[in-house]
Amino acid sequence: MVNIKKSNDLRSIVLKVTYLSLFCLVIASHAWAQSGKDYKLPNIDLSHWKVTLPIGDKKPIEVSPPEILGYATNAELKPFMYNDSTDGSLVFYTYPGATTGNTKYSRTELREQMVPGDNNTNWTFAQGGRMKGTLSVPDISKKADGKFDRTIIMQIHGRLSNEQKELIGQKDNNAPPILKIYWHNGYVRVKTKVLKDINATGKAILATDAWGDDEGYNFPQYVGHEPFTLEVLVTEGRMEIKLNDGKPKVYENIHMRKWGVFENYFKAGNYFTSLDPKAYAYVKYYALEVDHNVQAPVKVEKKKKKKKEKSSKVRILNGGFDQAGEQEYRDHWINKSLGGTVQITSKPVQAGEKAGKLPATGDRIAYQLVSVEKNKDYELSFYYTLKTSPKGALRATILAGDVNSKAQIENATIVSEVFDNQSANNEYVRAEVKFNSGDNDNIGILMANENVECRFDSFQIRESK
Repeated sequence: MVNIKKSNDLRSIVLKVTYLSLFCLVIASHAWAQSGKDYKLPNIDLSHWKVTLPIGDKKPIEVSPPEILGYATNAELKPFMYNDSTDGSLVFYTYPGATTGNTKYSRTELREQMVPGDNNTNWTFAQGGRMKGTLSVPDISKKADGKFDRTIIMQIHGRLSNEQKELIGQKDNNAPPILKIYWHNGYVRVKTKVLKDINATGKAILATDAWGDDEGYNFPQYVGHEPFTLEVLVTEGRMEIKLNDGKPKVYENIHMRKWGVFENYFKAGNYFTSLDPKAYAYVKYYALEVDHNVQAPVKVEKKKKKKKEKSSKVRILNGGFDQAGEQEYRDHWINKSLGGTVQITSKPVQAGEKAGKLPATGDRIAYQLVSVEKNKDYELSFYYTLKTSPKGALRATILAGDVNSKAQIENATIVSEVFDNQSANNEYVRAEVKFNSGDNDNIGILMANENVECRFDSFQIRESK
């Protein structure tokens, strides 16, 4: 039998709670209306993303779907990933903290998961992909020189399949990122990878050290701390990055075609490149979408004018030691099999902000492998300065192919020139080394010193006229 009195009491309580809730809602609505503010939410579906945080004991904390969908109430996520309802953004906050195994930097960054909760299903360039986001960097710390720190806001990261991992005997599936997009002093900077030996195939392509950084590209448009839109479009052998409605930067070359062996995944958020414990960065995403149902842009054939045949362009990477890169301005100049790592100096320099430096101990070298055409005449030029004492010299050696042992240097030497102008401590002198590539499609540039401290800068290589 139902107790009518208890039933009526329960109904009364429910009605009172309902009226109280409605009253509170009306009061809150009135307050919001009086404030004149619109409350917005970001246009982002997180069901195919996991996030990595700058906290954790032995490794960073990661939150995958479906748990990431509750980020607004998740105690671990809330300090680093939260809504700003005043502008409809999802905020990614980070600072130097816990890092993953293949980097020294921290992040609050999303990682694409085509299958929610699983890292093993990814995509290739042949399958294609598109990522588009509207974002801003409203607040970021400054360095001691007054310049802003920088952060990576979008990536395409490579990944080895399990079969590739076993083939080269690597302990994990990590491969290099083919794309990094930075917020850099108010501009958008793009960095990608180039294959050091474009003739490499098979296992040789899969090694991380087979790939180096390109020179990078800065979009000319200043974005500052205001919102902007980035779109990345990838198809077989091609990668395109577009800022707002401007002209896209297109990469369609041998390096993109060779990259087709890797799996890939998109990343977006705040990957902060500072180690200063007081540094920080906030990145806001207002919208973010990913699509893998993409088609390559239709090429419009244009009538080509007949041109005189030109030789392929040969270039030195990071010739001025001004690219911060992954090796603190030393990228493309390291060969530990031949000597210690080249040092970097801020003064004196011949151009830019940095130069290479070899101490008087003579135990460090600079080395770079450069792709050339066979049987061509070339001219290597650079600037150098030597301390006025003690007496010593700088030696520039051109080597046939990639040399990875000191015992190989003598037999591999194409030409070796000594430069010994010690007339002034800090005045740079131009130097040239002329050579023929012979039966080699790669040559090594080896810089070494004897007895005296030296600096060098502004390396260039060109085909001799």
